[in-house]
Amino acid sequence: MRCPHCDLDNPDDRALCMNCDSPLTAYAAQGTGEVSEATRAKLARISSQPAIVPAVITLDVLLALFGPFAAVLGKFAARTVTNSEGTNYAGAAFGAVGIAFTALLMIPLGLFLLYIAWITWARGSWAWQANSVVLCGTAILSLTGFLGFAMFVRIVLAAACAIAAYLWFQPDAREWYGA
Repeated sequence: MRCPHCDLDNPDDRALCMNCDSPLTAYAAQGTGEVSEATRAKLARISSQPAIVPAVITLDVLLALFGPFAAVLGKFAARTVTNSEGTNYAGAAFGAVGIAFTALLMIPLGLFLLYIAWITWARGSWAWQANSVVLCGTAILSLTGFLGFAMFVRIVLAAACAIAAYLWFQPDAREWYGA
């Protein structure tokens, strides 16, 4: 392809002239190569990971380990066993059903929380939204007593989630994930 300005013969796959950098195609004429100050400022803001990201990842992992997985282990530890004569087989059987139902619900939930932690670390496109739901949902569930922890632990967990949510909703964390 010949350059319209310097008349140099360029390879066909070039968009700009090798000699004078003039555009050889209409598409090449659209790109100026200049970056606005707003774009440079945004690049500077998102070039470093916000401090809240590792904290939220840690919270996701702790919620998975001490929430759903601990619920399954707690149900298993509190299961009904046979009495000293070895005759309470019905209680043991019905207790096993409750453990199985708890495991069917809680193990996928725990694995999903671990997946959210991994997606957050990998800077997935939906990680900001998922962690927003996890933070707000955990704060609400801990205040309502649904999680079953002692009152002091529930208050500390709700406060930690509220602080993390406040920092998570700041513009730097949202921009880091493109939200």
